[in-house]
Amino acid sequence: MEISKEDILRQLKQVWPSVELPSEIDFRINNNTLYLNVGGKGVIQNMQCDGAAFEGWAICIKAAVPEIRNVVMSWDKPRYSKETGIEGRQRKHYNRFLMRVASFRDNYSWFSIDSGHDEDVNSVRNLFENRCLLMNYPKSKAKSIVDKDKKREAFLEREKVKVLREHVPLTDHQLPVGLFVNEVKASNTFTPRGASQIDIWQVENTTLKVFELKATKNEKVGIISELMFYANTMYYLKEGMIRYPCTIRSAKNFRHIKDLWEIIENHLIFKIDAIFMTEKLHTLFEARKEEILKILNNNKYLIRYQIKRI
Repeated sequence: MEISKEDILRQLKQVWPSVELPSEIDFRINNNTLYLNVGGKGVIQNMQCDGAAFEGWAICIKAAVPEIRNVVMSWDKPRYSKETGIEGRQRKHYNRFLMRVASFRDNYSWFSIDSGHDEDVNSVRNLFENRCLLMNYPKSKAKSIVDKDKKREAFLEREKVKVLREHVPLTDHQLPVGLFVNEVKASNTFTPRGASQIDIWQVENTTLKVFELKATKNEKVGIISELMFYANTMYYLKEGMIRYPCTIRSAKNFRHIKDLWEIIENHLIFKIDAIFMTEKLHTLFEARKEEILKILNNNKYLIRYQIKRI
């Protein structure tokens, strides 16, 4: 018997009464399989938005509804805006969406996509395999002081870096992960850049740790999608499937980027840890955090996910 989106929501409210499902994603369950369809608006949104965070919703619902064995996803064609400057950004969000789908499918055997989308996803996968993607790097220092009241997360980020650096010297923040095809220039931009940065990172012995920090009242399911994207991207960098451009050889060591590059170039990273750094997670995540971490950590790339409270 098929279970509708409304019935799924009723089940989830038994786990946590205040939970709501995003309007941009359709959900149904049939024969122990959860089917997701992301609307044309969701595929071009920032990945932390509820309507775009398909990984987060898939994992949270799978953890909350034990009879789900598999997840199958489809999506509508992107609905690009024709307004000047917006369409280009939306296309980059869609490229990142396809990259996230490819990573999710690679990592979890229980996740698959409708075969009609194979060509788009495989075209992104081919960029990894052919070593076509380059990642940008810091060209300046990060601001050392920010207004605590106006930019709460940026302030917390800097405070946490100070504390973490006391135990692990190679700790920094605001690591860019903008991707380009073949050459780092504006016309070759593949994914969003600028604000697309890892909040905090550190290298401890042979482990690279990436942190996604959220301040109080920022409790979206999208934290899962964000951290997965950053961790997977650094995995591809570690494996040489994504590279830094050759110009990094003469770059300045802003935010310890040269230290990180040299460690990666010498293949000294063996593991990646991905840390949710927050005071409070989304209600479904909080209610099923052990099950969600178990699902997350059973991944092909051997990335270890964990929670660190602020």
